[in-house]
Amino acid sequence: RHPVDLRAGESLDFWRVVRVDPDRQLVLEAEMKTSGRAWLTWRIEPVGDGSGRELHQVAFFAPKGLVGRVYWALMVPFHSLIFPRMARAIVRRVEGA
Repeated sequence: RHPVDLRAGESLDFWRVVRVDPDRQLVLEAEMKTSGRAWLTWRIEPVGDGSGRELHQVAFFAPKGLVGRVYWALMVPFHSLIFPRMARAIVRRVEGA
């Protein structure tokens, strides 16, 4: 629909937008096939005297059975590389805007 303006219920690649609070929070739920359910959340919170902001990124996976637990255990090493890079890229893009 729009490359930047997101609304709850919309599809974004293989994610569904669950919640959008402009300049505060974005919650996505995975629509890809996995052995469980997955969400990504980003929150922006003020720090210090309020002139700075901090980005919080949370990945949550609710595994289905043993296969889901094994899947997540195998993916953790990759996610520990991907997620910090993703957060840094978001911050760089925002700071450059």
